[in-house]
Amino acid sequence: MTPFAKDPRPMPLTREVLDELMDENLTFEIVSEDGSIKAELDGTYLAFAGTDPENVPVVKASGDTRAGVWEFTHNSTTGYLYHLLAGASFGGTAAILAIGHDHDTGTGASILLSEKANGKGLVIDQKATKTSATAYGLHATNSSTAAPLVRLEQNVVGAAEALQIISGAAATDQIAVRVTNAAGTVGLIYADTGKLLWKRNIEVRDKDSGTLSRITVRGDDGVPNPSPVILDRTGVEYQTYAGSGTSYWKKRLFHTGNQFKIQGAATVVGIDTAPAWIDGATFEFNTGTAKVGFLGATPVAKQTLPAAATDPATTMALANSLRTALINLGLAQ
Repeated sequence: MTPFAKDPRPMPLTREVLDELMDENLTFEIVSEDGSIKAELDGTYLAFAGTDPENVPVVKASGDTRAGVWEFTHNSTTGYLYHLLAGASFGGTAAILAIGHDHDTGTGASILLSEKANGKGLVIDQKATKTSATAYGLHATNSSTAAPLVRLEQNVVGAAEALQIISGAAATDQIAVRVTNAAGTVGLIYADTGKLLWKRNIEVRDKDSGTLSRITVRGDDGVPNPSPVILDRTGVEYQTYAGSGTSYWKKRLFHTGNQFKIQGAATVVGIDTAPAWIDGATFEFNTGTAKVGFLGATPVAKQTLPAAATDPATTMALANSLRTALINLGLAQ
């Protein structure tokens, strides 16, 4: 071994020198450029030559109120503070960086990114050199039955989106989001059109007994009077702009009890105003026979008429029966 180990003068710690020290398994100290000695590297920080997995040193003990054990400042526009690489034999279950979150009082975090300045917090730049469909840029698995795998929070009024999915130049039917289960694809969101394709049941429930939850289809945001179509648990409502102000003609297909109705608003009303509904046609079922009534009439069963008229008396009887049937159906009065 070179005699530098006995030389009291400070010596630059090159890679070659460090390798030789490791080979000899020596106890040594590092002298900085200003002459200060960092003997506490082994005791206070980390054993410099590595750690024993069965006896990992505690570098921040209970009661240590320092903000950090190691603190470094990056003050350049290029490069990294740490650059870890994978060698040619890397693979299997190996990891370049591992964090074991084995103990916690319930309020700690494995990694804290305190984002204060403009710039990106975490960047994953997935290169085109990846050709495997399972070489994920980010892979998270959840075996907990209590804790969600991902939670996004908005903590201020008017906060920006909690999540954005952006597709640049999208090919035809390019998929932005895919949801799957053991049976295969559940649903897709296409990047080029924004189309949603769903292969399972969709259920929308009311917030409470007095508040209907609705699905609305309407004109785009550039249309000042969008004429929406609204679906809720009572039926389908159609709103057509009346041509002036904020008034709309409203119509709906409505069900209640054993009846199904075609209704219209008595007058034009605002887009969010509930109108007085009038019945155009009412169908009634589940009474042993189908019934129908028009223009507000109580639904009746199929009307029975006398036989074909053969003389003035039977003609009069037939005419009176037709009149009664029309009135009963709501088509005359």
